[in-house]
Amino acid sequence: MLQELKTKPIVFFDGGCPLCKKEIRHYQRVDTDNSIEWVDIHLNPELLSDHNIELNAAMERLHSISSDGKTITGVASFLLIWENLPRYKRIAGLLRALKLEPLLEFFYSRFAVWRFKNRCNDQCSPISRN
Repeated sequence: MLQELKTKPIVFFDGGCPLCKKEIRHYQRVDTDNSIEWVDIHLNPELLSDHNIELNAAMERLHSISSDGKTITGVASFLLIWENLPRYKRIAGLLRALKLEPLLEFFYSRFAVWRFKNRCNDQCSPISRN
């Protein structure tokens, strides 16, 4: 019997945002099994089109593609990251078990709007803010 190959989840992140880059670098260091494909959309925005994701949408909110090909955003993307990292699996499971995703999404959505408006503060190259 052939074993089915698992597709790695893909995480699209804003590498032009100092805060985002710092957080993703931490996750990349923890990802010792290379279980996630990390895509810096500041350097490779063309890779978004393969998944029908608009650049501005991806800049505004964290986007990812699950192993089964579903596009997810926001807190669900963070949970996807955590579920695939050894140190974070239990945290993701606990947050899901406590049904905290909607509450976390409420706060993340507000933070994401603020972060997008203030993402550079003269520390990165500009991007359209339509």
